[in-house]
Amino acid sequence: MSCAVQQAEQGRWGGGVPASGDPEDWVALIHWDADVADREGTRMQWSIQRADLEAGRFDRTYVTGYYNP
Repeated sequence: MSCAVQQAEQGRWGGGVPASGDPEDWVALIHWDADVADREGTRMQWSIQRADLEAGRFDRTYVTGYYNP
C-alpha cells in the first residue's frame, strides 16, 4: 500500500496535512466521460480541496474512476 493511500485512510493528505471530510470543502476540477473501446460507461473525476485550489496546490488532487460494464 502506498504512503498516499495510508495517509488518505487516516484522514491526512500530502505531507500529513489534514484532508477535509466536508463535501463543501471540495471542488470538481474535471469530469470526463471516457470514450474507450470496451470500457463504455467509464467516468473519471478530479477533485481538489478549495484551500489547495486557492493556493495553486494541484499536486494534491484526488482522482476517482467509475466503470459500469
